[in-house]
Amino acid sequence: MSRRVWLTLSIVGALCIPVALTASSSAASVTSSPRGASGLPEFSGAPPEIIPIGVSAAAAPDATFMSCVDEPHNGLCLWHDSGYSGTMWFFDQRIYSHNRWHYVGDAANDKASSLYNKRVNGTLISKNMPPTSPDQVCVVEQGAYNNLANNSWPDGSSANDSISGFNLLDNLPNC
Repeated sequence: MSRRVWLTLSIVGALCIPVALTASSSAASVTSSPRGASGLPEFSGAPPEIIPIGVSAAAAPDATFMSCVDEPHNGLCLWHDSGYSGTMWFFDQRIYSHNRWHYVGDAANDKASSLYNKRVNGTLISKNMPPTSPDQVCVVEQGAYNNLANNSWPDGSSANDSISGFNLLDNLPNC
């Protein structure tokens, strides 16, 4: 007989990781699934870098990263190549409505290899548009992934070159 108990561990402020403990009469195992405050999962694999608001050029993870940092307004930045390089697509939060799903467009669809959520709120991204479960993830405020090949969607498929939609959340720093 197995019994599953969920515990939530707080890590670095508001990031939470629910941990499932499965116990049986012979053994116990622990599995984790990173999730934001909304309960939506985050990418599996390498954790995001958290880029401080007002980062200076010297502190940026890569010189090409500055093309997003230098944008006068906040939004979501996607790059064609890893390391924040190649073509950059910027989704300005003044133009795209909040709390609604948007298609990244034909030019960026399934082409992003790095991203930066240059916002003080979380952003949801999806593998498909319209989004389908389970392939929606939370990118926390100021969260950056320099190589999406190191991450995977909840279904286990690679996050590299697979983003189709985004949802700029309002009033939720960590989804």
